[in-house]
Amino acid sequence: GRQLTIAAAAAVIGMLLIGVVLGRRTIAPVRALERATQAVASGDLGARVDVRGGDEFARLAQSFNAMADQLLAQQHEMKRQERQVIFGRVVAGLLHDLNQPIQSIGNGARLLLHSDLDDVARESLKHTIERELDTLRRFMDDLLNVARPTPLDRTPVDIGRTLTETADALRADAERVHVALTVSLAPALPAIDADPFALGRVYRNLITNAIQATPPGGRVTLV
Repeated sequence: GRQLTIAAAAAVIGMLLIGVVLGRRTIAPVRALERATQAVASGDLGARVDVRGGDEFARLAQSFNAMADQLLAQQHEMKRQERQVIFGRVVAGLLHDLNQPIQSIGNGARLLLHSDLDDVARESLKHTIERELDTLRRFMDDLLNVARPTPLDRTPVDIGRTLTETADALRADAERVHVALTVSLAPALPAIDADPFALGRVYRNLITNAIQATPPGGRVTLV
């Protein structure tokens, strides 16, 4: 009995250590992306992310650097054509969208460091981070093709699922400003023919605007 207790305790400690290591390894590259994104958004198109290793975040850093190179080239071209104002507005809007999934990934990574998370909550956070990484890749593709927008990819989209997943990704942002974000959708909403990424982007902006317009202690409900 004592050996079983010791083994169980060791297993729990091992899981906590894995969670801490995973969280810290995730937070560091996310923070680097956050800093670089903020620098680019403030006008420093020379900002780059240090690429290390060969994991998912290293590939994201390479994509970000390629994106920044492309933006710098586009800026030079726009200046030559005296269209800096239009270019700046496009970039500012896209970078605003880009910053949202980065913040969601950072929030999820920080929550992974909490030792009181159960397996279900931990898996949910990992799923959210993976989903936001996919969103981040699509945003970067759009930025790389800022002069050639990617055509819409229309497929049947589950409205309820898209809204729920978007709300899950933004819930930490709402809690940070003391706003409750809840979902109360009718069951079995019909599917619509749309681009999942573009539709999710619209939902994300609408929900973010609602959170920002709601005073602390208020509630945003999706119905």
